[in-house]
Amino acid sequence: MRKYKHLILILLLIALYGLARADYHYAGHEGTNQYPYTSWETAADSIQKAVDASSPHDTVYIGAGEWHETVATGVYDSVAIIGMGMDSTFCFSDEYQEPVLTVDYNCSVEGTTFQHLDNWWCLRGRAYAGVSIKNCRFRDTQLGLDISGGITEISNCIFDNCELAIIVVISVDTILISNNYLHDIYSLSSAIKIQNCDYATIENNIIINNRPDYRNTAGIICGGQSTTRNNIIINGRVGIACSPPLKYNNTIINQSAYGIITTIGGNTINNNSISDCDEAIHNWVESRPAVKYNNFWDNNNVFFTPPGDTIGNIYRNPMFVSGEDVHLQAYSPLIDAGHPDWLDVDGSRSDIGAYGGPYGEIYEYPDLSPAVPDSLTGRFIADTVSITWRYNTEADFSHYQLHKDTISNFEPSIFNQIAESETSFYIDTDVDREHSYYYRLASIDNQDNLSDYSAELEVVPTGIWDQPGTTLPKITAIQTNYPNPFNSSTTIIYSVANLGPIPAEIEINIYDITGRKIRTVVNERRDLGEHTIIWNGKDDNGADCSAGIYFAKISQWGLEVSGKPRKLVLIK
Repeated sequence: MRKYKHLILILLLIALYGLARADYHYAGHEGTNQYPYTSWETAADSIQKAVDASSPHDTVYIGAGEWHETVATGVYDSVAIIGMGMDSTFCFSDEYQEPVLTVDYNCSVEGTTFQHLDNWWCLRGRAYAGVSIKNCRFRDTQLGLDISGGITEISNCIFDNCELAIIVVISVDTILISNNYLHDIYSLSSAIKIQNCDYATIENNIIINNRPDYRNTAGIICGGQSTTRNNIIINGRVGIACSPPLKYNNTIINQSAYGIITTIGGNTINNNSISDCDEAIHNWVESRPAVKYNNFWDNNNVFFTPPGDTIGNIYRNPMFVSGEDVHLQAYSPLIDAGHPDWLDVDGSRSDIGAYGGPYGEIYEYPDLSPAVPDSLTGRFIADTVSITWRYNTEADFSHYQLHKDTISNFEPSIFNQIAESETSFYIDTDVDREHSYYYRLASIDNQDNLSDYSAELEVVPTGIWDQPGTTLPKITAIQTNYPNPFNSSTTIIYSVANLGPIPAEIEINIYDITGRKIRTVVNERRDLGEHTIIWNGKDDNGADCSAGIYFAKISQWGLEVSGKPRKLVLIK
């Protein structure tokens, strides 16, 4: 045992001796270019000169300004290259198919902005060279980082307008990708792509695409063992496509294909918020992942095939602070709704989403006003005006204030308020056919927070279907339903066009997200015009349906002539 202690001591002495000999080299535009460039006064006039003068474990400092050159460290150099900050030190190159910077084993790079002017790679690690990249920016180029092995850390970096931000080609031992901001990545593949890894942790990254071609890009693709947690992925094709074991506390929004893809067994998908995706979780039959305590909101479909264990999932408006700020508002249903065995940083039950769980953050939930009402429509029907709008879905929503005037661009006040409504439908009977009417609407929550007012809705006295010569519906369709979401019943408004014998044989069926018909709400002859029917949230057997997303389809004489079905959201 004593000889091992002596060996350890010798190794420590060798390491300390090596560190003691570590030196500093400088590259700066104001230096005198005197080898070996060990001060700012004698700084090299190129980065490559300072790197060539270094030995293993040395540090190279790069001064502020622009550096137009291609740089490569020597084999097993193990040097640190540190700029003055990503807003001060800029490294460029236009050399054909050569990275701006190539680094070797155990090198680290910090505080620099990289750009390849010929749309090639910015920074590349040689094969099996584990590296550390921190506080750097990669912009307007084909590829930000190409890493090829070893133990690697990429943190606190910005990737802006790159075809691909991070790619790991050769299997790495361990990789940590954390706290990076990736903006407008336009690859046909993904923003972060790890082909194989013994163990990868991808956490606290923000991936947002606002380019017109954002629907082409996936957020994170990772092979091997991986943990993806507390990431925010907004706009793209696929949010996360990673092998087991863990995907938790991610927020994924507006993916044209899938929120999360699973392919093989062993997946655990907990505490994620997935919304506005074509399909929330695409799981192959053999994968059967455990899907627990997630929130699914406004997705066209939730599952490709039934998953394994599905405990505690909810289907609610997450109440984010804004479209890109996914912190939760006060009264969000995602607060303390995560896995009961997992805790937030403050010790309370975990929240669902990117800022919850043991790797989230502590912050104050703001009490904001409800969303401004939108999608207002109105029409004269007989001697009334029928008005509908999109129903507010915040958990703390209370009611609406409706205002009316006969003059355009009016200001809402107590003198022109005509109603307070708890639904997204109102029939105004105090009208005549001699005027056009203008309406504005605001939403109010339980704390009396008032939203801004909606855009003005003009309703003119035309299209009265029961009068000779007026406009008839051109298509048989479900126009809207109110409220939506609903928790007890919803009124479905539909129109019947002049197709086939009249009165027409109309059928409206309700389907669940698997496509199974659960209720027929209309099956009878109807005259031309607009009609309503109430669905009470029950199936054909009279049993209450569970919370979730349903679809209403209409047919006339057995033909589905209306196109897209109407989405109905039942909440409990």
